[in-house]
Amino acid sequence: MSALIALKGGSSQRGETVPMYECIGSERKSAVQAIALVCMAWLALSAGVLLYLVDRPAGVAWLIPALPALQGMGLFGSVGAWLPSFVHPFGFGLLTAVALPAGAIWRYGACLGWFVVNAAFEFGQLPQWAPRLADAIHALFGPSPVGERLAWYFLRGSFGLDDLAAAAGGALCAALLLRLTGAIGDDRHAR
Repeated sequence: MSALIALKGGSSQRGETVPMYECIGSERKSAVQAIALVCMAWLALSAGVLLYLVDRPAGVAWLIPALPALQGMGLFGSVGAWLPSFVHPFGFGLLTAVALPAGAIWRYGACLGWFVVNAAFEFGQLPQWAPRLADAIHALFGPSPVGERLAWYFLRGSFGLDDLAAAAGGALCAALLLRLTGAIGDDRHAR
């Protein structure tokens, strides 16, 4: 209701007068910020897909097709070792944050949540946990393609502190970007 009042130019719920141009400007600014954040997220995730197309062996990523003509280009060099671990929480953290209600807790929580997902998958590759996880996945999914690929991920992957650090860096960069763009801040007109 206060947004309608603010759009017409009037009083907010707190009794303050809100000029019409201020509310419309803040809504336009929020939309531009959201579009910019979504574009940055998709750009980062696209870099991750490109890495799997040109630097990783064909068939390593289940949902990314193998294009043999592009394999072995070495485009990303040593950055390619940890880039997917950075890009995943960064890109998905931004996309999730933009989709959530305004407020620092929700949006920072999205960044933290994607770091936790990445960290769980990274720790799942530890030799002492991978066989147990694979057995649990087989029990849950049976001989399905999803179960086979998940079990394969844990059994054939390797835990790396560099991947864990990259995931933390990706989540922190996403949170910092949210803060710097003003996507997390005073949302007095959105209440």
